[in-house]
Amino acid sequence: MSPKLTLAFGPCSRTEYFLDFGRGFHSNDARGTTLSVDPNDGVTPVSKVTPLVRATGAEAGVRSTLVPELELAASLWALELDSELVLDNDISATVPEGATRRYGLELSARWHP
Repeated sequence: MSPKLTLAFGPCSRTEYFLDFGRGFHSNDARGTTLSVDPNDGVTPVSKVTPLVRATGAEAGVRSTLVPELELAASLWALELDSELVLDNDISATVPEGATRRYGLELSARWHP
């Protein structure tokens, strides 16, 4: 199951607040799901990675069109992945890593002439 929930409410006609939450899956690099040997030397055995890993995300923000034709938005977000592939420059290959957590602030402005 991949439950998701979105709530949006507007205390005034030109501004709305929103909350999003969801669980789903993150797809790893497909090459890691089929490899059995290291492509750099063609001999060293490597473990296959799981093609889909659990992901959980959330976001809260505000969107407004107080100025005609201009939409402004701001949101705080967080994303948790059970694992992901990262590039290891020392061996020139992608390797599976443990769980990661990311978060941030997003600001946007869209003009509709």
